[in-house]
Amino acid sequence: MTRRLNRRSFLALSTTSAGAILSYKWLKPATAQLVNDQIYAIQTGDVTATSAIIWARGNRQSNLAVDFSTSSNFRGLVNTIIGSQVSAETDYTGTLELSGLRPDTTYYYQARFVKDATSGGLSQLRENEDFVGKFRTAPDSEQNRTVRFVWAADMAGQGWGRNPNLQITAR
Repeated sequence: MTRRLNRRSFLALSTTSAGAILSYKWLKPATAQLVNDQIYAIQTGDVTATSAIIWARGNRQSNLAVDFSTSSNFRGLVNTIIGSQVSAETDYTGTLELSGLRPDTTYYYQARFVKDATSGGLSQLRENEDFVGKFRTAPDSEQNRTVRFVWAADMAGQGWGRNPNLQITAR
């Protein structure tokens, strides 16, 4: 059984098809740009009372840039530091030191890669929480604070790393 296409259906189908074909031409470069700017991983390390090291890995030769703030939504004062170039020789991995930080303060950061050291501004990827990291600086050396250490080990039964004095590791 065949169905006749009326004028209204024909116009709706034509408009939708034309829109899909034309938008592909404009969306393709935008999609390619997102893939080119992909960040594979971010990590914080060596956090002291006034500094922290940020690690990030991208997928192209570029400069690592980090936006950081005490605001989780990056409103107000946002600092941006642009670091050295990453390349195939560094496995597209770079580190950047954030210094002059306040003790006992939570910071939020976003790592991104820019084409050159003069590219500034905030990254558009901030909407995606996967690209935002968080760390807390150590308290000032004059402050007394409670410190907790967490220990974990392979508990698969090989017997290594077990402390029989701890209930969690007792057999």
